[in-house]
Amino acid sequence: MIYHFNLAYLDGMSGGDRCTLELIRHFAARGIENTLLTTERGRARFVAEGLEESRLCRYLVIPDFDPGAGGLSILTAYIRRLRPAFRLVDELSLEDGDLIYCHNEFFPNLLPCNRLAARSPEIRLIYHLHMLAPDLWRGYQGQFTGEFHWPSLRLINYRIQQYIFRKTVPERALVVYNNAYYDQTISKWFPANKRYNIERYSGVDLAETPAVGKSYDLVWCGRFHAQKGVDKIPEMVGLLKERKPDISLAVIGSGAPWEERLRRDIERRGLQRNIELKGFLEGPEKFAVFKSAHIPDDQPLRKLRSGHTRSNEVRPASRRLRSAGVRGLQGRHG
Repeated sequence: MIYHFNLAYLDGMSGGDRCTLELIRHFAARGIENTLLTTERGRARFVAEGLEESRLCRYLVIPDFDPGAGGLSILTAYIRRLRPAFRLVDELSLEDGDLIYCHNEFFPNLLPCNRLAARSPEIRLIYHLHMLAPDLWRGYQGQFTGEFHWPSLRLINYRIQQYIFRKTVPERALVVYNNAYYDQTISKWFPANKRYNIERYSGVDLAETPAVGKSYDLVWCGRFHAQKGVDKIPEMVGLLKERKPDISLAVIGSGAPWEERLRRDIERRGLQRNIELKGFLEGPEKFAVFKSAHIPDDQPLRKLRSGHTRSNEVRPASRRLRSAGVRGLQGRHG
């Protein structure tokens, strides 16, 4: 049994949530039992993504406590989640051969996971770090542009939580990350731990996609967050419009409070005819928009447009993860 910790879930489907979802699917397909510890809203989202409860996938949930969109309301919800999360892990009874998988560093997830790990000294552990918090004085944008930014409260909070993660990961845990750019930092942070970088941590199987009835010059897809540079979209499209007045961009994604800010900036710059907000899309509907874009005609993208790409990158990445830290796990029923 693998116990997956995702108790800091907020809304939508972040990159970390997607990794959790696909890894559980991979292990379940190989007869390994999985238990996902998450919130009520998290269970609803994962079930909507096709991860229904079964013999190989069960859910243990706690209340969300309505985190809302503001930083203070999220922090309050996180604090309120701790008590039911601790009660949940205290009721668990692990067996030899089980594994604990901590999928992010946020404290309503990390602290209950650490509590269970301390109570189970013989159980194997995996801690997943998806990204490093940016420099306090550069922020999300400044780490690439070199611009100076005053520290935001959210960034300060993020760095504090990542520091706690760094200092409390047990030495016996395998630390997993998915960006070779972090090699040096991860080695410095976790010198006593086994470390594993999952390369090419992506990939999908493309199905036949419906026609969208409209084509775009460009498509942007991602979670609405400063880390993704979503706030720069209207400015960049405005510059492109100077050379191509009818430039068109489809934006796939969502997330408060950036969605409303983006909408206001588009209106302020008069770009309503150039930028179309598509909202959160999944599966064939999303890839149909991708295929409609006039993207550069290099080989991988040409395959994507034709719909014939079949990337198996998730599978070998999961196999490498299994060989690094999950070797020997077998489903109890097969």
